[in-house]
Amino acid sequence: MVALGISREQVLEWLGSVADPEIPVLTIADLGILRDVIVGDEVTVQLAPTYSGCPATEVIEQSVVDALIEKGVISTDELGRKMAEVEARHEAERARGRKA
Repeated sequence: MVALGISREQVLEWLGSVADPEIPVLTIADLGILRDVIVGDEVTVQLAPTYSGCPATEVIEQSVVDALIEKGVISTDELGRKMAEVEARHEAERARGRKA
């Protein structure tokens, strides 16, 4: 992700307006889902669902990605790679759940 000239505070402000898909009058910041943002060579967003197994996690992650694309922080070329990483992580979590 291109992070030149972008501050942590800017990204927190942008993502602070992302609505929770289950309670759209609240944002992911209001609910404590948006935990932190680290800006370096890339922008890393730390999210924590409101509870383990939250079905809205993937929707929230996509909303965050969409917000970063809108602001030009992530390119569409990178999007495919990042989404493949996210999907692989979710598939591994689902596989662990099936084994339990």
